[in-house]
Amino acid sequence: GCLAHLRRKFFDAYKTLPKEKRDSSNAGKGVAYCDKLFALERQFAGLSPDNRFAERERLSKPLLNEF
Repeated sequence: GCLAHLRRKFFDAYKTLPKEKRDSSNAGKGVAYCDKLFALERQFAGLSPDNRFAERERLSKPLLNEF
């Protein structure tokens, strides 16, 4: 699936929570993981397809597994 759509669902849930519970909630954690993955993708933007794939395997895959 598309991570942008996944993040949107987490963010919609995040907005419904009281402010003091947002960051520790599963919704808050989901938004944070998606944001980290998006930041990595911005870093990979200038790489060749092979290097981008290698960096995704090295950095994104462990983050997705943790998620």
